[in-house]
Amino acid sequence: MAAKNYSKIEDEVARDVRYLDSRVVLLIQNQMALDAREEVQQHLEEADKCEGLDLDDRGTQ
Repeated sequence: MAAKNYSKIEDEVARDVRYLDSRVVLLIQNQMALDAREEVQQHLEEADKCEGLDLDDRGTQ
């Protein structure tokens, strides 16, 4: 009986670990996507700042 109970507990723990692992993977993927999005946004903002300038204006700033 004790072996059966331990086996059941081990199965539950293994299932919980797999679930938590999948959640950690999702968190990492979301953080990487957010970092990439912020980097693109920063580059676009920098491009917008330079877009309205003429070549002559760039040299005087």
